[in-house]
This record gives sequence, C-alpha cells and structure tokens, in this order.
Amino acid sequence: MNQVAQMMAQMGYPRPFVPPAAPAPASGFPNPQPSFPAPAPQTTAPPVDPKVLYAVQLVKLKEMGFTNEEVNLDALKATHGIIDAAIERILTMLK
Repeated sequence: MNQVAQMMAQMGYPRPFVPPAAPAPASGFPNPQPSFPAPAPQTTAPPVDPKVLYAVQLVKLKEMGFTNEEVNLDALKATHGIIDAAIERILTMLK
C-alpha cells in the first residue's frame, strides 16, 4: 500500500472503491480511465461500377450530344459526378 493510502487509512477514510471490471493500479486507487468495449471494425463498401454510379449523368451527357462514353465517364469520375464540371472538363479536353 502506498503512503497516501496508508495516511488515509490512519485518518479513518475507507479504502477507495475499485469496481471488479476495472482492477486498481499499483497505487491502490481506481483507474481514472473507464474501460470501454473495443470499437467495431471499420468496414468499407464494395466498389461500385462507375457506369452504374454515374448512369443518370451518362444518359444526360449523351442527350446533350457528348457521345464518347469513355471520355464522359472519365470526366464524371474526375468531377465526382458533377455534370456541369464534367462538361467543362470535356470541352477543355477538346481544345
């Protein structure tokens, strides 16, 4: 028992409570950090086919006259599906 715990015992203070789930460190005092369950493992979503992900945007680009699906898809992937930005990117590539 350390000196502080001994002094507290001599002064009539009860021994500090230590919950069974959190064993007391060598000092005899309860662990100030509560023990929490381990976090759930991080899961990632399976990759989605860009043709499926950007299907609506691909149709709109085709309707606007942008018929090269490969170029359209590259532009949509680069702009995360933002169609206005994809159009700007396509037009810049044509210059």
